[in-house]
Amino acid sequence: MNSFINSSIEKEGFKFEDAIKYFNKKIPLTKEHYKKLDDKYKSLAFTIANYSNINLLNEIFNLLLVSLEEGESVNTFKHKLNECLNDWGYDKENDYKIDLIYRNNLQTAYQVGHYEMLTDPDVLEYRPYWQYDAIEDEDTRPEHKALNGLVFRADDPFWKTWYPPNGHRCRCSIRALSKRDLENKGLTITKGEDIKILPDKDFDYNPALKSYDFNVENLPNNLKKAYKKQNQSNSLK
Repeated sequence: MNSFINSSIEKEGFKFEDAIKYFNKKIPLTKEHYKKLDDKYKSLAFTIANYSNINLLNEIFNLLLVSLEEGESVNTFKHKLNECLNDWGYDKENDYKIDLIYRNNLQTAYQVGHYEMLTDPDVLEYRPYWQYDAIEDEDTRPEHKALNGLVFRADDPFWKTWYPPNGHRCRCSIRALSKRDLENKGLTITKGEDIKILPDKDFDYNPALKSYDFNVENLPNNLKKAYKKQNQSNSLK
């Protein structure tokens, strides 16, 4: 099946306001500080392995934000990122790592935007069923392939665990369906309680249900300091 989100992530000019809002609330943090966070706060942080300079992380974060705002392709991001790394005295990053950085961050943001659209009361009333949509090729994880095409109610607790992305570079998405869609396609409803497999480690949650509206003063000190530093830096631009 074709993935709406995966295809749109490659198109110039694509924009999701809720996706941008979600990502813009992320707080750049070094991996060292990220590992010290309680799990409940990790979804608020933005980090990349092997980059310990917080100022560089802030620049990469802003490159991704622009990619999201402008609908830039992974190739455009790759060019900008390598220019940025060169300015900081780093070697070019390999294509796999660039694709990982781009897809993990933008795919999550897009999926949050998609969730906000799918859970609009008017949309839910007409399309109360969600179908898991995996990309079926040699790179698809067996667990994701096993779910491909299955339909669950939109309010099934299954989606608290299995709403994509469900692993690094995951390309899965959700297709909203009406009752007529189910009848016309001969589809049946699966219950989440019958699914015994789990997503990859650290991806077993719905990112759209992790609040990105927060009180800064209630954050742990390292997140609070990083957030204030980021805002101060942005105000000087």
